[in-house]
Amino acid sequence: MPTGHQYLTSDDLAMIQRVLAKAGFCTSKTAPGIDREAARYLMRQFQDGLTDEAELTRALDHHLAERQKWQSTRNGPVPLRSAHRSS
Repeated sequence: MPTGHQYLTSDDLAMIQRVLAKAGFCTSKTAPGIDREAARYLMRQFQDGLTDEAELTRALDHHLAERQKWQSTRNGPVPLRSAHRSS
């Protein structure tokens, strides 16, 4: 049940960091603003009751896909960050 006031422990923050790292955030290759947005999104989801690492990963993937759609609609096609296709 979402509490809206759940405090994050160091273990919780480490889990969020792992989710961000798996998604390619918090590296020198990503923009700091997008890193912060993704981190805020995950912390908000956690505080709303989504505390399982796999579920947080899926939620972030979904959030990024929706964000991608919005940007594509607004600015034209934008390649997905995580899609690596060989020619």
